[in-house]
Amino acid sequence: MKMRLLLAAACVGPALQGCVASTTVRYSQVEPGFTYGPAVHPEPRTFAVVDSRAGADKAMHTGSFQVDLEGETDEIAYLGENLERVFQGQGLDLRRVSGNADLVLHVKRFRMRNRQPVSGGPYHTFTTFRGELLSGGKADPITAYYKGGYEVFSDDFSPVNKNFYQLPLEAVVLEVAAKINRVTLGRSATTEEVRRLEAAIPSPYGILTESSFLTVLRLGLTNHGEVVPTLVTLTKREQGWLRAAAVSALGTIRATEQFDLLRGIYETDRNVAQLAALKSIGDLGTPEARAFLEHVGASPGFRREMIREIVALYD
Repeated sequence: MKMRLLLAAACVGPALQGCVASTTVRYSQVEPGFTYGPAVHPEPRTFAVVDSRAGADKAMHTGSFQVDLEGETDEIAYLGENLERVFQGQGLDLRRVSGNADLVLHVKRFRMRNRQPVSGGPYHTFTTFRGELLSGGKADPITAYYKGGYEVFSDDFSPVNKNFYQLPLEAVVLEVAAKINRVTLGRSATTEEVRRLEAAIPSPYGILTESSFLTVLRLGLTNHGEVVPTLVTLTKREQGWLRAAAVSALGTIRATEQFDLLRGIYETDRNVAQLAALKSIGDLGTPEARAFLEHVGASPGFRREMIREIVALYD
């Protein structure tokens, strides 16, 4: 799938003020990154993805600069294809069908909101996903949130493409797949897989790459309780995006005992980790977590759009 990104009057730097830049990017395939252990009971075999978006939620791209799409750009098909790719790569024999299925994921929102930089700041996208998984007569909410951004100092927009579109989409697909596993299959990665992921995380003074952030996110997808101490340690790292990935992962794995940690990060951090902490508190799903979201909804911070859209995922 290919799309053309047109950033109108959004270039940064004295030589580029007021210019129009364009580039072509591809939605990348999502790599599973690890495998789960074997099944211990009969499992569903098929899943379907249904577009149940309505009104303003039908728009995939919205914000302060224009995004022009080219060719095959059906985000629902992209989601279904990559969910199947992730499931199969992780050892889950779930295959996508277009008709009756054991699991049906109704997509209520799948949106990438962009924000044009102010006074030479970085570009940002805010990717939100909200769906409902129907299985065996019950319905479970499936949500995901990812903030992406990059500061541009030249006319090379390839890092923007990666950080704006590819990484957020990969992160959302991985999180949605993990939450489907958690609520329907309950499979966990093996201890060996957990140790392999932990060993791939750079030291505090190591070199970070794009894969470093995805590795930390994947720890939260393992459904293995032994990763929680590692994630807690990583929330203290100085590298902002790595720290945010660890904070987000604590919610994905539903580390309910870390509510106080997540609340503290939300209340004291003013960077991307604050948003990740609020998303993770929503993921916990406990009474105290729900009460905290209500508190945030009545607070002055609720005036910020990025705060409102996270709280709305869990109402």
